[in-house]
Amino acid sequence: MATVTPIIRTALALNLLGLSLAATADTSKAIIGFPVLGEGELSSDLYLYSCADSSCASITQLPDYGHITNVHRWPKSLNGPGGPAPQTWVFLTLNGSDQYFQFWQQVDTQWQSCIFEITASGENGPGTTCVGVVSVAPPSGVTGNLPYFNMGAAMFPPSSTQASAPSPAPQPNNTLPSRTLTYTNATSNVKLCLQTDSSFAHTNCGNGGIALKRNTPYVIPAEDLQNGVNSGLGQIAAFKAKPGSRWVNTGKGSGSNGQVYATNLEYTYWPASAANTGGPTTIDISLVNGFNVGAKLSVNSDTACYIADSEGGTPYFMLYKANSVLAQFPNAAKTLTATCPADEQVGRGCYSPCASATAQQSSDADQYCCANAYNTAASCTLPPTTDYVTNIDGNSTRVYSWAFEDYRGTFTCEPAASFTFTLIDPYAVVAKTK
Repeated sequence: MATVTPIIRTALALNLLGLSLAATADTSKAIIGFPVLGEGELSSDLYLYSCADSSCASITQLPDYGHITNVHRWPKSLNGPGGPAPQTWVFLTLNGSDQYFQFWQQVDTQWQSCIFEITASGENGPGTTCVGVVSVAPPSGVTGNLPYFNMGAAMFPPSSTQASAPSPAPQPNNTLPSRTLTYTNATSNVKLCLQTDSSFAHTNCGNGGIALKRNTPYVIPAEDLQNGVNSGLGQIAAFKAKPGSRWVNTGKGSGSNGQVYATNLEYTYWPASAANTGGPTTIDISLVNGFNVGAKLSVNSDTACYIADSEGGTPYFMLYKANSVLAQFPNAAKTLTATCPADEQVGRGCYSPCASATAQQSSDADQYCCANAYNTAASCTLPPTTDYVTNIDGNSTRVYSWAFEDYRGTFTCEPAASFTFTLIDPYAVVAKTK
């Protein structure tokens, strides 16, 4: 699911690392993480300026990350996940040369400052005066990662204390991220019915269903995402094969409880507030419940995302260029029989082993769904041995098909991320062009 839990867990783990950066890092952006104290609280607000040169005599407050705070808390009473906010991250755009940034902090009536130099090669430079800067290395073998630094709990040297504030005076707000979420129907069907309420009850795609015409993008605008979307879910509830044909329902199985088998397009947008540093955006394609449509997930502009290569493995940041595909299923068109085991085929799609066992009320349901006694990666060993998971993993890019494979499909990206879900045929079909 596109939740925020992995963010908190992995950010805490990374604070323990103090390794050098790989020489093959991508230096177009850099990320700075700030200390997680108590329940994710910074000791005070910080202000970030870019410097004209190493002296930092001429400074400009950054528009997007000039006011660094704790990420806005999002309690369950406001449709949030509850619990502590995720770690504060700042995303800097680099220019290929040595760059200098200056942090400021006010303590009572005094001000403190320090300089952070990022070299052209993406390393912590000799001009840095901030205390406790740690370079975080990616796992062995990873190349093209973005430079990532953690700041220590004590950032400012005592010698920097002064009475005067920075000039120009710091502004306690940031530019809100301009983010969107787009759906495009690129299947062989003239229309798909998108639903976001998990009801699968949109008769003729009315009452809240969204009719996606072929090759006509549907865009959820930034203003609809600014207040936050916790575990948002897009699914296809019905399709029209050709003009004049009727809507055909999909996404529900034939089991006694009507178990869902739809492709899950999952996302969490943390609320955006000008007064707070923006929280992350988490997004994925999940086939844990099965599938009824294929999908590609891409970024609309250059976007930094936090990913991992194994369950519990060390995450790292990568830059995805505009229009890059992050995740896709299927990679190659195959028949339904080659994509889905015969006993799991249903309607126009496929049950996952978990959905199939649940629909049949099988005694193996907990094992296939990683539930109850099997709710750990160490104990839930049955799903990865199934033909369903083998077929999906062998014909997809970074989607996940069982509960403890979410590391494979989860992208945790910067607040200004904008994405497109392109819906494609889930297996080889006869295309209908009109």
